Amino acid sequence: MERKDEQLRFTYAVQKQDEELALRSLLRREFGVSTRLLRRLKETDGVLLDGTPSPLFAKPLAGQVLSIQMPEESSWFAPQPVEFGVVYEDSDLLAVDKPPGLVVHPTNGKPDHTMVNGLAYRMQQRGEQYKIRLVNRLDMDTSGLCIVAKNSYCQDFLMKQMQKNQVEKTYLAFVKGTLTGAGTIDLPIGRKPGDPWRRAVIEGGSPSITHYRSIATFEADASLVELRLETGRTHQIRVHLSHIGYPIISDRLYGNPMPELIGRQALHACRMFLRHPATGETVRLEAPMPQDMQQLRARLGREYPE
Repeated sequence: MERKDEQLRFTYAVQKQDEELALRSLLRREFGVSTRLLRRLKETDGVLLDGTPSPLFAKPLAGQVLSIQMPEESSWFAPQPVEFGVVYEDSDLLAVDKPPGLVVHPTNGKPDHTMVNGLAYRMQQRGEQYKIRLVNRLDMDTSGLCIVAKNSYCQDFLMKQMQKNQVEKTYLAFVKGTLTGAGTIDLPIGRKPGDPWRRAVIEGGSPSITHYRSIATFEADASLVELRLETGRTHQIRVHLSHIGYPIISDRLYGNPMPELIGRQALHACRMFLRHPATGETVRLEAPMPQDMQQLRARLGREYPE
């Protein structure tokens, strides 16, 4: 796990050609600051020139350093001890390795002891304070990487990356059947008529693209597959694999439960590449295959690597 304890600031060295621009315009151009965040920065004196709070209408001089200090925020989630792993953390981002069976945030059916309740507890124990802003979500029975932004700028920045398909997201899945080679599933997905809980490949659905590569096949008529999402529709991997005849093992919605093999769909968000909102550098995040999927791998018998 990586952690940087210093408070990150976003800085920009003002150039000669910037002198006619108000700070408001520079903030939008250089950092992509939203109107909502501009209001918060104004309220908290969070816009600084050479370290001194400055009004948004001010025009800087070449050589001055423009920076923003993110306002302190907090979350309302009840702190509760919940087990999960942390694979990366700094002043702006937190990457959680979510175990299977853990709900990400409170719902009507699961109002507490969710991942965000555990994050609130972790924050309390460490004497920290920030608002928990989820960048992505996973189904309860899908394990792996969940990204949390610690301020609104980082959330906006990462969500824009997601919307532009600039975040590389890779999953591992054990599927029923012998799936070999590599390929792309380019089929539209929408709500299944008459069933509010399921999605399906339907004409007129949202464009959905999944790339797959077989890693190994097994004597128990199963395969281990690596999947990369180009789009991020609800249940996309599960729907696409089921549609082409290779449902994820023990997927209750799009296949068949197989509790003798594994108690949940064998799907894990294992890797993610994203651009850091503060540094612009690529951050590589990885979550190892969880124990229940490792046990499933052993139960499937002899393995034939691709």
